[in-house]
Amino acid sequence: MIHQSWQAECERKEMIERNRKLLLAQKFNICGLAVAASAISYDLFHFDQ
Repeated sequence: MIHQSWQAECERKEMIERNRKLLLAQKFNICGLAVAASAISYDLFHFDQ
């Protein structure tokens, strides 16, 4: 019984860690997209000049 609860706790921690990494990746992707979008719009703006 003790072993089962330990395993469940371990799986729960893994899930939390995975979710945290996923959130971090999403945040990074959003930042990357924002930077790329601003770089593209900057290029387009200066291309017109």
